[in-house]
Amino acid sequence: MYKEVGKNPELKKIRNNIQEFEQILGGKISCIPFENIIIVCKENRKNLQPNIYINTKFLGLGESIRGDIIITAGNDCVFKTLSKEQVIENINFLRNASFHYNSSNNKSKYKDFVTSFKKELKINNKERDFDNIKTEDDEVLNLILAIQTVILEFIKNKKN
Repeated sequence: MYKEVGKNPELKKIRNNIQEFEQILGGKISCIPFENIIIVCKENRKNLQPNIYINTKFLGLGESIRGDIIITAGNDCVFKTLSKEQVIENINFLRNASFHYNSSNNKSKYKDFVTSFKKELKINNKERDFDNIKTEDDEVLNLILAIQTVILEFIKNKKN
């Protein structure tokens, strides 16, 4: 499975050799074992845009994987074809873990977010009963991804 930054994952037939992976990803590769898959990415990816966020560490701390990636089965950079079950499971994983980018006016989105966040803080300045708040997992995940996206867009705009 192949996932470009900011795009949906796609199934792609790739020859099972490191040179093919390096050609697709544009340089030397690195393998990151994650649950029942291997995330193959570019070795030197520090200056690339974030693609997905994976939760790999204790207490929910994880890392963002930058640049385009390939998802495969196997271990220790010995690649195998994903099963149908792994494809279905990991398409959902990639959609939920992806950073979403768009070309609309990011600065106005940031201002709208900050304004609504400040408004929410003022409204909810009193003590809240967190036990009675009912939220769907998808809503919470989308909120977290939206906050991450806003932060990344802010950092990107600060560099420019």
